[in-house]
Amino acid sequence: MTTTTVAARISQALSALSYVGGERADSRSEALRQSHLDVLTALVVEYLPSGSGFDSGTTLDIPKSHPTKLVFNTSFHHMAYGVSDGWTDHTVTAQPTFSGLMLRVSGRNRNGIKDYIYETFDAALRRAADDEFVRRIMRESRDNNGFSC
Repeated sequence: MTTTTVAARISQALSALSYVGGERADSRSEALRQSHLDVLTALVVEYLPSGSGFDSGTTLDIPKSHPTKLVFNTSFHHMAYGVSDGWTDHTVTAQPTFSGLMLRVSGRNRNGIKDYIYETFDAALRRAADDEFVRRIMRESRDNNGFSC
């Protein structure tokens, strides 16, 4: 089975999305744009942090992202002695480098949480995506939007 990194798949879809975004807004380009958004959303939901403190999941900030920079928003649910102890909001920015990915985590560093967020996102973005999953979501997107990614 062939695999590829999630970051590459998201970057490829973003690259195509940014190209389509500059085109005339006709029904064809809107269908392609929606198809790419569907694929991006499915990849983020499947592979980026959700649960285990990331109780609100992770979203990709489409307007702030482009082919060479991905911007993710997340929140972390802090616990103390088994009881909710509040939330912190964070932005994780990923940019490709010659040696892999450069990540930046913004937001309050409550209890040193930014190191954990960095490690979690780094592992998620380097994880290999299942080829069958990627093919399935691309097929579903094509069927729903009348377009292939």
